[in-house]
Amino acid sequence: MEDWAKALPIRLDPTHPLWRRMLDYYRKAAARMSGKVLRSPLDLHTNMDILAALRGPQRLCMDLLDCPDLIDAAMADARRIFPVVWEETARAGRMREDGFCHAYYSMEGAAVLQCDFACMMSPKMFNRWVMPALEEEASMVKHAVYHWDGPGALVHFDTLVASKGLHSLSYVPGSGRGTHRDYIDLFQRIQAKGKAVQIWGDPEEVKQIHRELDPAKAFYCTGTATQEEAERLLEWFRRNT
Repeated sequence: MEDWAKALPIRLDPTHPLWRRMLDYYRKAAARMSGKVLRSPLDLHTNMDILAALRGPQRLCMDLLDCPDLIDAAMADARRIFPVVWEETARAGRMREDGFCHAYYSMEGAAVLQCDFACMMSPKMFNRWVMPALEEEASMVKHAVYHWDGPGALVHFDTLVASKGLHSLSYVPGSGRGTHRDYIDLFQRIQAKGKAVQIWGDPEEVKQIHRELDPAKAFYCTGTATQEEAERLLEWFRRNT
């Protein structure tokens, strides 16, 4: 995309073969898996990530400074796309009837929301363009976890913990920047502001972290080699919660 003024409005093409193929995939999955396996929403790189995909992150960074009014218009278009994607895939996959699943948990309307481009934005820009879109998306999906990606995105802490609708924050430290065990102070600060946190680690790591956090505002992602090991880990959490 070379020129925002010529490219707008941004729209979802309902006749595009990739979009039609995705919906068909959901329909076939629902037909074969209904009553057996819950279906998951798409990986939702929406709002400003749509613009970054169209324009390229480097040029979009300059656009935020050079033509903010056009970015206002482009973001308004991007926000209109989200409910269409959400509703159409949910309908095709019969997720309203059978329930939603998103990788780590299952509940009605569960989704992971994100904006990976946020690590390249100032808090002022994030508050202007991204946070209103995320809160709007969260109001539609009901149970929203925010995928908080990279140390550069930590500047948005105050906005995220004060947000409406994002009930959990899932911080990703980034390659070479430690594990969740190294960020217990951050998770404690998040919980103190009323948000839940998503924790990753091996069984021993999540046990250690569990001792430091409010269990009512945490959920854990880990893995075991056998069902027996998983049951022992669950029993440990029962005894220690």
